[in-house]
Amino acid sequence: MRVLKDNGADGPLELAPRSVAPRPALTLGQTCAVPIAPWRSGWGVRHTAVALVCAPLTWSVYRSAAGPVTGWGWAALLVLMALGAGIVVASYVPAQDGRRRESLSPCAIAPLAQLLFAAMFLAMGSALSGRAVFAAGVVGLALARRTTGSSTCRIR
Repeated sequence: MRVLKDNGADGPLELAPRSVAPRPALTLGQTCAVPIAPWRSGWGVRHTAVALVCAPLTWSVYRSAAGPVTGWGWAALLVLMALGAGIVVASYVPAQDGRRRESLSPCAIAPLAQLLFAAMFLAMGSALSGRAVFAAGVVGLALARRTTGSSTCRIR
């Protein structure tokens, strides 16, 4: 905001120079949670182990929620959903390089809730095609949120 400066009763009003305080430079690591994924640094053997343990568990949950699955395409979609869910769960394991992760706020827990919602969507309705595609989209959004840094969660 600029302020008018009075030069006296006879002179014209002039604009005073703008004074702006410099803002400190913020980096992604200081304000937002740094994403972790198999293709990013910080992913380790612990993350892979958690993902490989969680993938069959989530597959069994998604498979039982979906009901009878006919065709290899739907089975492959359930496998991809389970692998994505395993990566999402593994992304909550602390990174090995000492980077901080976000706290367990509602914002940080949202991707886990999305995995549960995907199972609920698979269990609803009669046509597998619509349910499975929608549930896969929900898992994909959770995976994108945890691995691309698109989260709005802040770390402390």
